[in-house]
Amino acid sequence: MRSYLSNFWLYYWAGKTWGKFACLVVGLILLISLFFGFLYYIAGPVENFSLLNLPGVSEKPFLPCFERAFITFVTKISRDVCVAGNTDFVRWIEYTEIIVSLFFLAALIAFFTAAILAPKQLLVFKTMLNIRRDSNDNKDCIYLSVYNGSSVTISKLHVRIIARVKLEHDLRQNVIIKDSPPTQPLAEPYIPLRFKGVLDDSRIHVTEIDQEGYVTRMKYKNLKGKEFDVEEIYVEVYGVISSVQQQTYTDHRYNIAQKELSYRSYDGSIKPDYLRARKGSAWQLRKPPNEVINKFHNDRGDILSLRTAIYIFGYGSLVDPESFRRTRNSDGPVPGDFRAVKLKGYQRIWNVAMDNSLRLQGYKYYIDLSTKAPVDGFVVFLNVIKNQPCENGASTGVFGALIPVKAEDLAKFDARERNYNRINVTTEIVDVPEGAIVYTYIGKPEACARYEAGKRLKKLFKSESYANKIIDAHNNLNEEAAKNYQLTICDKLITEKKLLVIKI
Repeated sequence: MRSYLSNFWLYYWAGKTWGKFACLVVGLILLISLFFGFLYYIAGPVENFSLLNLPGVSEKPFLPCFERAFITFVTKISRDVCVAGNTDFVRWIEYTEIIVSLFFLAALIAFFTAAILAPKQLLVFKTMLNIRRDSNDNKDCIYLSVYNGSSVTISKLHVRIIARVKLEHDLRQNVIIKDSPPTQPLAEPYIPLRFKGVLDDSRIHVTEIDQEGYVTRMKYKNLKGKEFDVEEIYVEVYGVISSVQQQTYTDHRYNIAQKELSYRSYDGSIKPDYLRARKGSAWQLRKPPNEVINKFHNDRGDILSLRTAIYIFGYGSLVDPESFRRTRNSDGPVPGDFRAVKLKGYQRIWNVAMDNSLRLQGYKYYIDLSTKAPVDGFVVFLNVIKNQPCENGASTGVFGALIPVKAEDLAKFDARERNYNRINVTTEIVDVPEGAIVYTYIGKPEACARYEAGKRLKKLFKSESYANKIIDAHNNLNEEAAKNYQLTICDKLITEKKLLVIKI
């Protein structure tokens, strides 16, 4: 019960408006002032008052110790500053002191109330609403990012995302994009949340964006096929403050004309601040640091175009059309789709390795065809590194193949290149198509560490057929790519063996 009352007084004004809170403070001051004014009144007419016969100072101890101490203090001051014999001035000073003392305790209580029960901002909305095309179903999705900015725990969340559509003149229509609880059952203190709504399912489409990536026009198509402009996105979040079972409500508007919607490849957020959320004292100041809040609001992904083309830059086995096609598990692309381009500032190196002694489900291992036994050591693969000096003086600038893919294909290539990270190299590709995003794969740190381990043990091996396939693929790409392949390899020779790959 004690804990409940404590939480009630601390959290009652969470999410309330400052206007209501100001009324509470003013009401407290008036109530306390009237109470003490009544006590003063029953002591006699104000003309008969002096600071020595106020209630609480003399024989009627109505006033609390704070009030008595304050009156005693100002009485001594008045005696020091008043000119002897100037009775009118002394009475004026005394009346002023009476009025000040009347509000003294009320001001203390109001200050305490403002410090403890001040309205708290519960859910903090990201200033920018992000829209991006989902790679799984190829639909435009809206991503609402919020975080719990207080020490209050909010449960039973419910989110509504609404598009305000302008029909004609002053007539507006609400189109529901999302109206459901989020997948997260609980919004704990300082924990970021992200809510997703599918625009295509509500027949809403982004039709225009500017060069900065801001959405400048969205259209809603009704069941008759007629299109209308979307003016803004309106967001409502309902919840319950768990400590006191008090309902709370927060809303926010994102206006298209004010550039509050962006078309981006991802939506930045903040990391969960569990340490700050788990601190025990409700009296501590537990506001997220400014740098965390700034990152939450300002983190942005890559600007997308409405018809964003996605490419993979291949510099090794991905240059081979047959190998590429097997990963996509489809008939395309054809060799003509493999356009030779240059990746600036990089060199090739054989420094990504797998431990052939491990048998990982869904992966592979290699058998030495000369011994018919599994390779004892580490099998290496091709990688690219950026602007690093090479012992053999390899030149920089890797020629490879620029291959168009669909967004849903990226997961397949991520699984294939499990020893690599996919990175965005759009700005480092020479003659990149307008509005395109280009990805390539670079070795993971742990894969490069396996190479170093094999180097120390002198157990590094390269598949002869794998290396030859890469050379043939570059020869088929064009003459310049074939020459560039040999010039940009930045490593010493590694033993090649005839290996047979076994899928697990």
